Amino acid sequence: MIKEIPDSEFKERQQKAQEKVRENGLDIAIVHSHEADFANVRYLSDYWPIFETAGVLIPAEGDLMLLIGPESETFAEGRTKIEKIRKILEYRESAEPNYPDIDIDSFESVFKEASNGKKIKRIGIIGYPIMPIPVYGAIKKAAPDAEIVFWTYNWGWAPEKDRLKLIRSLPKDITLLVTFEMFEQIKREGITNACMDYTISFEGPGKYFTSEAKAAHKRGIKLYTMSNTGGLTWDYGVIPYEPVPYQWERRYNGLLSANKKWGLSGLMESHHYGLWPSFISELAKWAFWSPN
Repeated sequence: MIKEIPDSEFKERQQKAQEKVRENGLDIAIVHSHEADFANVRYLSDYWPIFETAGVLIPAEGDLMLLIGPESETFAEGRTKIEKIRKILEYRESAEPNYPDIDIDSFESVFKEASNGKKIKRIGIIGYPIMPIPVYGAIKKAAPDAEIVFWTYNWGWAPEKDRLKLIRSLPKDITLLVTFEMFEQIKREGITNACMDYTISFEGPGKYFTSEAKAAHKRGIKLYTMSNTGGLTWDYGVIPYEPVPYQWERRYNGLLSANKKWGLSGLMESHHYGLWPSFISELAKWAFWSPN
């Protein structure tokens, strides 16, 4: 019987998270947790905040960092499976005390360390609903030109009114990324299948995407979608591309329509780290050029 999660499991989780950062074209991602909702940070580090908040910085390349408040270092050192620990003022407890005798890092310093001094252009936020406002402000100050992308992947199970309420509360300088066909109920020959990830059997847009695209457009938020237009979905995840050109053309037309209706302005074209060049990716290129 396993009494505790082995270090190898945490290492595998960290590696998979880092792969997702690269696949999504991000420079870094930051995961957030607090004392009442600590699962995200503990999943990667086995550390959980008790009275402060916490984060995990996941760079596209290099070592992960555990981000903690100034008073949690001793506890973090005894728990974490992430070697690098950095104390950030904005993760302090809500009374917002000062710490004149404690050496504190900043988002400027950890961003520079995580990127090896390169400019950070795209930041992914995980756990946005529980991210402290001072943390968001400090991230924007440290990387004012970086695009912060909030992907609503895998929350279609939540009631629509709750999802749209959150979108309406987002800062206008956040980019919303919504999957084009996810959670759609697809009916064929009397059988209903739910798309729980990516499929080209349904061209899209789905109801989930449409509802969030409308809310983003009304709010004036930049809108991207996960479209898989590089040529591959999870219908056949182990082949280079899916040779169904007319169905892909229907997908392209749906995306162009979304551009006109809701201002869709960016595509995530592959859920892998890159794509396999093919006549499908060529069709996508010509579909989105003007004239097409």
